[in-house]
Amino acid sequence: MSLNLLHLRYFYTVAREGSFTRAAGRLKIAQPALSKMIRQLEASVDRELLVRSKKEITLTAFGQRAFEYCRTIYESADELERVLQIPEISAFDTVKIGTSDAVASRLLPSALKSLREKAPNLRPVIHTGTSKEICLSLERRALDFALLFYTPNISGRLQSTDLKGFRFHLVVDKKFKNNSEVLQSFIGSREVDDESSHRFPTLSKWRKINSAAQIQYSTNSLPAHLEMVKQGLGISVLPAFMLEKELKRGDLIDLLPNENLFFQLKLVTHRDYKSTNVHETLLTFLKRQPDVLR
Repeated sequence: MSLNLLHLRYFYTVAREGSFTRAAGRLKIAQPALSKMIRQLEASVDRELLVRSKKEITLTAFGQRAFEYCRTIYESADELERVLQIPEISAFDTVKIGTSDAVASRLLPSALKSLREKAPNLRPVIHTGTSKEICLSLERRALDFALLFYTPNISGRLQSTDLKGFRFHLVVDKKFKNNSEVLQSFIGSREVDDESSHRFPTLSKWRKINSAAQIQYSTNSLPAHLEMVKQGLGISVLPAFMLEKELKRGDLIDLLPNENLFFQLKLVTHRDYKSTNVHETLLTFLKRQPDVLR
């Protein structure tokens, strides 16, 4: 038995669309020709793959097994086609990335090290700032792409895609865990990233325990948050990748230990942005990073 891969692709499309009419339109061939090729495929394997009726197309048990194999084959083929279309960059190109200082200082360095092995002469330029500033720079094409935990109401010229969820903790320094003034002082950041923001989900959760809590300090620098917490200026919600040593030693106390606080690291690009191998290498590395404290 020798499978005709074109016929197999046509079968996969019919099964996925659930209709010869829709499949013929997607494949841009005449419906009678499509039906003929599916019959030829069934004859070649000596099995019925589809149950045809006036209302719908269903798969036989063997057809379902064949479809699962086809899905693995053709999803991989589609991904390969996408990757092959990604343009290579010159070894001397510059890539401009916008992000927060926490991502720039804690996540990007090891990702850039991995990238350097593939493009040793590449010059990454990392811009940090508020989310609003970074998004405006993306709109002006001053940046290639951005990695942000929070995005303001972005314009239609930009697109945002969830990249990976990371665990966060609401923490206080252990020396101040019983200090009511410290526990009421919330260190905020979202209102700096976006002045129009009025939603503070972690603060809302904490207010169910400590109703007097309010934003006392604001900065979008998460390393500054960490130092302020250590100085007893207040409490802050911070990513686990910044707190590994402190939490393991017990220097910081998780105030909401039963809450799974996850925030998505988002990839933000201009709608006209064309992916490159730099983009793909960085994103692949970041997706492999642990999302919680081990």
